[in-house]
Amino acid sequence: WPSGPVNIALSTMHSAKGLEFDHVIIVGLNSGVMPHAKEPGDSERDAHLRLLAMSAGRARKTLTVTYKPSEASDLIACMAPDTYEVESI
Repeated sequence: WPSGPVNIALSTMHSAKGLEFDHVIIVGLNSGVMPHAKEPGDSERDAHLRLLAMSAGRARKTLTVTYKPSEASDLIACMAPDTYEVESI
């Protein structure tokens, strides 16, 4: 998946479970897209954090996460700062 000469697959985070890709791009990780309470221990927040971790783990080579800085999900702060580079466009 995908089959044939196709090099790009568009998927939801949920449907990526069990799959691997050389490059994963998570688009629009804004607070409005994945709304939840901000307190650790909130079951919906924890579920979103696990989903993000699972999705990020699908990448074999590179992971790119995009978001609007003024609307970034607080889940971004859960990523260890020494594991990524921030690029502003």
